[in-house]
Amino acid sequence: MPSQVSPSSRNVPRLSVVHAPAPSQSRLTLLARAALVRLWLVCLSGFALAGALLALLPVIWRRAPVGRRLHPPRREARVIPLAPPRRANHS
Repeated sequence: MPSQVSPSSRNVPRLSVVHAPAPSQSRLTLLARAALVRLWLVCLSGFALAGALLALLPVIWRRAPVGRRLHPPRREARVIPLAPPRRANHS
C-alpha cells in the first residue's frame, strides 16, 4: 500500500545517507605521514628547548642569584629626636 504524502510536506527537503568517500591514500601512507609529523614535532620541541636554554645561558654563566637580592640591604634608618616644643612669646 503506497503511503500518501500531504501536499504541505512535498517541498520539505529529506535527509539522505551520504557515504564517506574512500580514502585516496593507503593506510601505510597515512601511518608514514603521521610518523613524519610526529618526528617534525619532536624536532620543533627540541629547537624550542635549545632556544630557551640559550636564552637562559647568561644567567647560568654569571651565576646570578635568582630570587635573592643583588645588593646588600640598606642600613636601618636612625630616628632623630625632635627638639622639645617651645612656647610662643605673646608680647
